[in-house]
Amino acid sequence: MNFEFPFHELPAVMLGPRQERRRVLIGGSAFWGSMRDEVSLVLDDGRTIDAQTAHYLPPVNPSKVIAVHISYTSRSLETRNRPKPTDTPTYFTKPPSSLNGHG
Repeated sequence: MNFEFPFHELPAVMLGPRQERRRVLIGGSAFWGSMRDEVSLVLDDGRTIDAQTAHYLPPVNPSKVIAVHISYTSRSLETRNRPKPTDTPTYFTKPPSSLNGHG
């Protein structure tokens, strides 16, 4: 399956093996890299670093985060219908500082 755009088409599924991307902090700067295996991370500039000791950053750097309150029945049942789902979604904001890297 492909998605068609005016001048080109893109595959609808990722071709090839899954690639895990990570964003890390090195010397005060953010770098992107790909996991080679469970213990090493290959940065886009070609350097390899120890994945176990890397300082991971959030995968995004948003200016704002907007989230939806509990708005589906299964989650409402987990909370014993307090609060009950609404007919229309309600939203709340979170500060960008609420995001963190894993680990």
